[in-house]
Amino acid sequence: MASRTGAGVFLTASGHRAEARGPYPDGMDRGVGTLIMITGVVLVVIGALVWSGAFGWFGRLPGDIRIERESTQVFIPITSMIVAS
Repeated sequence: MASRTGAGVFLTASGHRAEARGPYPDGMDRGVGTLIMITGVVLVVIGALVWSGAFGWFGRLPGDIRIERESTQVFIPITSMIVAS
């Protein structure tokens, strides 16, 4: 049984001092943080490409259905949905 003695220091059942580790085993929290950072950078790059028009072809693929009438517009992006998935 361990008891807490101060900020980040524990005493084990045998009386030895032990440092408190984070909520994750051996550096796993650093890996999760790195994964979140990489995911954010990838999303920013994809957003910049979409904003700049690099994906202008997306939504105009063969198989995407576009019906335009005087007062109605219908767009069914079947092929684009398949590519995105």
